[in-house]
Amino acid sequence: MTSTLTIGPEQQRLEGRTVRDIVEHDPAQVNEIWCRKIFRQLLQSLELQYAMHMPHRAITPDTVVFHDNGEPLLIPTELDDAQDEAADLTALARVVHFAITRELR
Repeated sequence: MTSTLTIGPEQQRLEGRTVRDIVEHDPAQVNEIWCRKIFRQLLQSLELQYAMHMPHRAITPDTVVFHDNGEPLLIPTELDDAQDEAADLTALARVVHFAITRELR
């Protein structure tokens, strides 16, 4: 099920599915390659955001969205509700843990 999210000051439309939606409704899509894609893409994104001092949302199964093109993205935010780098890495690991085990910790 593709969701349309409206975000940002310009009310951008982001079409895609959250990690939670994929895990709950299409678990066959969750595999090693899919999980590695989350790690790789979000680590690159976080590195850029840290360098540019850009805020980002807390990393959860509901804030990581897979675009229709298959690329994961952390939903942007105007608010700076991010934690430090260690907390972000822990949260990212929890998202992948949830995808594999379907357990929130």
